[in-house]
Amino acid sequence: MDFTQFKLHDSIFKGINAAGFSAPTPIQEQAIGPVLQGRDVMGLAQTGTGKTAAFVLDGCAPSSWHPRASWPNRFRRI
Repeated sequence: MDFTQFKLHDSIFKGINAAGFSAPTPIQEQAIGPVLQGRDVMGLAQTGTGKTAAFVLDGCAPSSWHPRASWPNRFRRI
């Protein structure tokens, strides 16, 4: 499994590859898809497993990828 499954923008893929990441961690696999769908997600994983990236990558996506939410609540982080 790799990051292409999430259908992120090409520039995001370039950044991921430049950082040396080839495959999402388990927490990223479980969280990125639902977050991109606009669903609420709460994740728990050990430090260093990529939780922050899982929640930040969708913020780099165009706002139109979150059809359920309307501005200004489109990118809510708690």
